[in-house]
Amino acid sequence: MEELFNFSSHSSDDFDDPIEMYKKGYRAGKRINGPLDYQSEIIMKYFSKHLDRRDVAIELPTGSGKTLVGLIIGEYRRRKRGEQVVFVCTNNILVDQVCTQAIKKYGIRVLKFTGTQSEYSTSDMHVFLRNEAIAVTNYSSVFNNNSFFSDVDTFIFDDIHGADNYIASPWTFTINRFLDGEGSNEQVNVVYDQIMDLLSTTESSPEFKKSLVDDPEVENSVNSVSLFELQKFWNAISEIVESNRDLIKDSKYAWSNIKEHLGACNLFYDKKSITIKPLYSPTLTLENIRQTKQRIYLSATFGHTEQTSRTIGVSDKIDYIKLDSNREPTGGRHYLLFPIINNQNENQIEKYANLLTEVIPIKTKAVILTKNNRDRDLFNALLPNSFKKFDISHIQDFYNSEDGIIVLSNRYDGLDFEEDLSHLLVLSDIALATNLQERFLSSRINARILYREQIQTRIIQAIGRASRSEQDYSVVIILGTDLQNQLQSHNKVSPFPKMIQAEINTGIQLSSNIENSDNPSVNLSKVIESLTSRNKTAIEKVEKQINEELSLLNDDKNQPDYLEKLNRSAKYELKCNYDLWNNNYDEAFVNAEKAVHELSDDIKLLGYRAFWLYLAAYSAYEIFQKTQDPIDKKKCIRCIAEMHSASQYTPWFGKVIVPEFSESTNANESNFLDDSLSLLFENIETSLFSGNLKKTKLKYRKDVTKTLEKLKVEPDSKSNGKNGKIFEQGFQELGRLLGYRSENTVQDSAPDPWWFIDDTKVVVSECKIITEHIPTKYVRQAAGHKEWLMKNNIPGIGKDTSIITVFISNQTKLKSDARTFADNIYYLNQDALYKFAVSATNTMAELITELSERNDISWRDYAKRKMVEKNVTPSDLLKLIEKEKLSELPS
Repeated sequence: MEELFNFSSHSSDDFDDPIEMYKKGYRAGKRINGPLDYQSEIIMKYFSKHLDRRDVAIELPTGSGKTLVGLIIGEYRRRKRGEQVVFVCTNNILVDQVCTQAIKKYGIRVLKFTGTQSEYSTSDMHVFLRNEAIAVTNYSSVFNNNSFFSDVDTFIFDDIHGADNYIASPWTFTINRFLDGEGSNEQVNVVYDQIMDLLSTTESSPEFKKSLVDDPEVENSVNSVSLFELQKFWNAISEIVESNRDLIKDSKYAWSNIKEHLGACNLFYDKKSITIKPLYSPTLTLENIRQTKQRIYLSATFGHTEQTSRTIGVSDKIDYIKLDSNREPTGGRHYLLFPIINNQNENQIEKYANLLTEVIPIKTKAVILTKNNRDRDLFNALLPNSFKKFDISHIQDFYNSEDGIIVLSNRYDGLDFEEDLSHLLVLSDIALATNLQERFLSSRINARILYREQIQTRIIQAIGRASRSEQDYSVVIILGTDLQNQLQSHNKVSPFPKMIQAEINTGIQLSSNIENSDNPSVNLSKVIESLTSRNKTAIEKVEKQINEELSLLNDDKNQPDYLEKLNRSAKYELKCNYDLWNNNYDEAFVNAEKAVHELSDDIKLLGYRAFWLYLAAYSAYEIFQKTQDPIDKKKCIRCIAEMHSASQYTPWFGKVIVPEFSESTNANESNFLDDSLSLLFENIETSLFSGNLKKTKLKYRKDVTKTLEKLKVEPDSKSNGKNGKIFEQGFQELGRLLGYRSENTVQDSAPDPWWFIDDTKVVVSECKIITEHIPTKYVRQAAGHKEWLMKNNIPGIGKDTSIITVFISNQTKLKSDARTFADNIYYLNQDALYKFAVSATNTMAELITELSERNDISWRDYAKRKMVEKNVTPSDLLKLIEKEKLSELPS
């Protein structure tokens, strides 16, 4: 019984700093002697200057041991200061990984907390509450109103760069179109349908309807309803949600958090889901986050735009700690390969799986990363059973196996496959935007620049999954078109670390050699085998090339001005976000205007600046609703006018009006590029970036030649109309080459190709290459095209659509009896169309050579000026079409 009265002694705090603490103790189970030099350096930087700061960000490259640094700092605060410390991971798998490393590798006692609070070990909870060990948990366990971790002194947030969706979850209300979220069982969620039907009456309803069309061209289309219009819908939306609570099980908590703050929320939607959320997460409304003594953020890179502040919802200054560039460790070697796969939009994953089956040895260990569960499941179904296949639930079996393939979705952070766990990594693609808000701001607001550094970090993290130390290596096969285009764009890769740039440049050259060889797939397989098996000759040649590429890169790391502007703007954006949440519209207006000021004078920020003018206008509008003061109304109108002026490359803002005084807030066409030209740019970019950019650019030139040949076809009485059909096909192809949505049908008595000039104008054609004067029967057909389009429910055509009918022909004379039916029909001669087509396609081909990324406002500005100079804008096309009426042709 005496042993019951044996008490453990308290841990000694006889040490001066974290490094001394770690070296003095922690022998049990520890497999390392201590932190490496650069880890000690970063810890001591923290200790000397940042121990008492509220928000501290620690940056260490991928694979350089951020976990150990965070744990040593946390352990020091626990022991020396008697603090409760929580180490936070993005998911439960990483919680397990950190706990295993802490206990078995570093000798630091930690406690795992996953699942619901009722599943927590009572003993572990008591140990943690007595400050006897660090807790390790996930973001979801911290960011909620009823967290067990309610009185924590220090939070250490790991992989903060990949945590935005986890942090935002408590305030992100999502309704999926299908109850299973994926659409595999096609059981429709009536809540989604009811809300979408409600919104179909908004100002943007034409685009709204277009977003619901099951059309590959709008597969990734995302939209938002303006805050001014949303005000009249919030009550009805609330009623729909409240009366269907059984259908929102997964989003009940988020709804309870935002339903009293809908005025501060945006609504985003696409053909699969609806999201309602504030712009940034109001995390400081959670007492455990607001009251903690210190918040530490760990990441491979933080960039220069204060995106971490936006992610975590903290407007106070964050202290950043990083190593000098010459002290940064490398994360191992990456041998990158970029195989070319043609027509990637068609059965994309099947083509990837077929390629991998050809080039990956059966007896190998490979990790395949996909951007969603659908792609993951397709890979598993399509890869032959001759491969051992594993999934996330059997990851330990994969670790222990000598060979096999594991396919994972959305796993670009944290999961490690170091050393012999895998030396072969396949990236089928990654989600460059991870939620509807990011997609909307990137694609519709032209604010992708805001996420550029985040995207860079995601890519670096993905590439580094299988090379986790300076001695480690991996062969990385890049398959996805978005990812290939991203990594082959000099502008996008130039901010990357120099070593990764050198690896990318070497991989591009090696891949080009493979592509130009006699048997690309066989040679790709040989290269993979040589690099994974460390063939001496192959490795020496590749290493020599990497070093040569490295020597050619300069050290100029001057950051563009727009990054500093985004940095300075962040604190005002976040203050405005909290002001809107608290219905403090006066302060919201002030802070929105300050954000606008910081974002001024840079063309790359035009879209994002316009967005903040929009929020300033909304704040002024809400003030006016309370005061009815004409001065507040003028503030709103001024901001809307400035928004329209700043948004010349962003059609979405053209639909933003204030219903109560719409005459004063309608978009002025002279102040911003008309919708047709902006939509044209979007369509061109969508087409080119659907495959490998280098290949699609080359294909564009070839397609232009074929199309021009079709437009120059001669009439032939013996062809039975064949030449006319060739011309018709050429006219439809011309529309697509120039960026218009160009469609046709094979139905009898139906129109020939019709082009969407913008959301409100359509040009429909009757194309005839004939040997006789234009006869009555063809004119009568043309006269019925408008009615046909209206009656056949063509997506994008409604009662308010302006439909322009044009008769295109080689003939210049009209039979006299046809004149009766020629009213309201325009005439365009074949030669005039051909001349315009040559000029327009040459101009577009020239512009395309300069295109390197989507939504590049600098490129769009250049393209606009060039098209205006060459008279090939949509307005010029309409002038050409409407120049002559068919009824005015001579007989």
